[in-house]
Amino acid sequence: MARNKRQSGKLYRHLRQGHKRYRRGKKEKTPAIKNGTAFESRTAFVDTRERVCDWEIDTVLGKNGTGSIVTILERKTRFSLIKIMASKSSENVAKATI
Repeated sequence: MARNKRQSGKLYRHLRQGHKRYRRGKKEKTPAIKNGTAFESRTAFVDTRERVCDWEIDTVLGKNGTGSIVTILERKTRFSLIKIMASKSSENVAKATI
C-alpha cells in the first residue's frame, strides 16, 4: 500500500487504520496569582488566630465550570461572606470581593 501511495494511487485511503490526533505544544503552567504567597509561608502569628482582620478568600467552581462561588472567611471570628457568580473571571471575583 505504501507503493500505491507513492504512485499517487487512491487505494491507501480505504485502509482500516486510525488517524493520528493533532497534538498541541506543551505550555508551562503560569501561576494563578502573580507574586502570591503560600499558606506555609505566612507568619505563625496568623495561625494563632489572636487578632481580628486576618481574612482568607477562596473560589469554589461548579461542575464543568458552570458557575462559581467566592467565599471570604475571617479567621478569628469565623465570620464568612459568600457570593454566587456566573463565571470565575477576575472582574467578577473583584466585584464580589468589594
